[in-house]
Amino acid sequence: MKYLISNKKIDLNSFPEKDRNDIIEKEINNLFIYSDNPEYFSDDKHLAFLEGYIVNLEVPPENKDEQKQTSINHIENNWPVNENISGSFSATIINKNKNQVTFCNDSIGIYPIYYYLSKEHFVISSNIFWIAVATNSELDSIGIAQKVLGTGYTIGSRTVLRNIKRLLPGEHITLELQTKVIEINKQYDNTLFKISDNINLGTESIEEYWNRFEKEFSYILKSESEAYLALSGGMDSRITLAAVSGKSDITCLTYGDSEEYEVKIAEKLAKRKKLKFRSFYNAELYFPPKNIIKKYLDHTDTGSITNWFQILENVEYKNQKDYLFLGDACETLQGRYIEKYASRKTRINNFIDFYIFKKEPSFTSSSPDEFYKWKKEMTNKVLLQYKKEDLKSTKFSLSFEELLIGLKEDLNELYDRIEQHQLPYTELYDELFNWYTHVRMTTGQQTVICGSKFLSVCPPISTGILRATTAIHPKYRITMKFFYKLFSKIEKLKDISGIPTANIPLLNKNIFPLSIQMLFWGIRSSIDQKLIKRIMKKKNPNLRYRLFKSLNWVQIYRTEKVLEKYEEYFTPNNLGNIYIKHKNKLIKRVNLKGRPLVNFDVMSVAITNLIIEQIKNNKTLS
Repeated sequence: MKYLISNKKIDLNSFPEKDRNDIIEKEINNLFIYSDNPEYFSDDKHLAFLEGYIVNLEVPPENKDEQKQTSINHIENNWPVNENISGSFSATIINKNKNQVTFCNDSIGIYPIYYYLSKEHFVISSNIFWIAVATNSELDSIGIAQKVLGTGYTIGSRTVLRNIKRLLPGEHITLELQTKVIEINKQYDNTLFKISDNINLGTESIEEYWNRFEKEFSYILKSESEAYLALSGGMDSRITLAAVSGKSDITCLTYGDSEEYEVKIAEKLAKRKKLKFRSFYNAELYFPPKNIIKKYLDHTDTGSITNWFQILENVEYKNQKDYLFLGDACETLQGRYIEKYASRKTRINNFIDFYIFKKEPSFTSSSPDEFYKWKKEMTNKVLLQYKKEDLKSTKFSLSFEELLIGLKEDLNELYDRIEQHQLPYTELYDELFNWYTHVRMTTGQQTVICGSKFLSVCPPISTGILRATTAIHPKYRITMKFFYKLFSKIEKLKDISGIPTANIPLLNKNIFPLSIQMLFWGIRSSIDQKLIKRIMKKKNPNLRYRLFKSLNWVQIYRTEKVLEKYEEYFTPNNLGNIYIKHKNKLIKRVNLKGRPLVNFDVMSVAITNLIIEQIKNNKTLS
């Protein structure tokens, strides 16, 4: 759903031409509301737009109207929300009686809300293109530079539009509109990582966590007759599979060649739970035609994670009210974003300590000095991604010094959010920073882009479940002990826990101890790395890519007309010669002179160019 709310009337001719006939215009208390979908929430007190989902666990799930009313009323007046309220969402709420507007998002904030705010005027929208034409905003060179020169995404509240911000994770803004001057009240949700000594590896803790997890799913499933599950061959999505498996009319979806080991595992998992299964594979859609990307850009300002086009372009679904569950956005239970222990090299080096000698990972107590040290190191790490010569090759009227100043301001905005949590260990700074950047802005794209055809949600990163997960001591997450205890204690997980994973193939997890599994992972991973190096050394794309057949990036980069399609993404070119750098990177991968990695980096630059093109076209047409 696309919507826009303003305290000033917007000329409908300002909106993109293709949207004008679908826009529903409404006026309430001198507020002007524009939407392409009439099915927003409205009662005597509120009008609300919701992306994702919210549940009130104290209200029976079958009471749909009461669910929405109590949840919306709660998030309007209580922040952070109480334990009975959960969800993965963004919401914009108009209080008809108070002449008040509230907009907020959950702890991670993957569903974007964009806003312009001054003392007398505001505009709020779920869509970057609508707010661009409604405010006549200019492009922000610092925001664009962040997407094409460094991280691949904008940092903090910055967007690609000047004076247009995006809500920060866990941010809640209320606008009081009783006078000519808008009164602004900001609050933040800092309830993650309240680590409890009572949560351990005992049966009681495991069952309490699972009951909390399963209960939230039961509330969502109660509202719809049909649903879909994005299922991989890994362990994270198995938890979601177990949570939804009590409902028979679930269809499991995955992408990839049916002969790939991970796809076969996913199919076996679905069959074990007696659910329908479908897989889709079209290697050419990893670099899709320009018109396909633009179709999805109409709904969202994303599209860099192109593997989802295989499902979205081919799945047959009944309507956009069908849920699609995604289960592994954060990889929270495995602590994959705690950088000290996350890298492949570190995991191999720690194998003997953790799994042979049974040592526990060490964590450093946080302090103001440790936080200052971490901020300095993180800032240097981020700034090193930006090169003065790269900036010169763009069309931006921006000095390198101005870019660095803007980057530091945006990073400090996130540092403030992280500091507000008062994290107990310094290692958790990295985890929360990664959730606020990579997960929110890139991994979260998969949920947002799937929202163009489904009610796409990721309950494992909901407010309630994420609170429960981060209350577990990181030593239990890093060593996978809590994760595997969950699978050994919970009946709904036991019957699928033994099925091997793509990372640790062949081994039944119910038979082999964790130490043997991790040893096998290290051996399999090392062999895979050597096979890729052999392909590059011999320049032979037909050699074996992995020990077990998997997604083959060597072949994807060599699909028909990859370079021609990449050129088309830059016609017209809004970025200058920086695209040549990324095209050359692409050419190296095609010719096996560069490591055949996932294509996010080259696609994020192309997507940014298409976003700029669409913003310019919309302004011209309006």
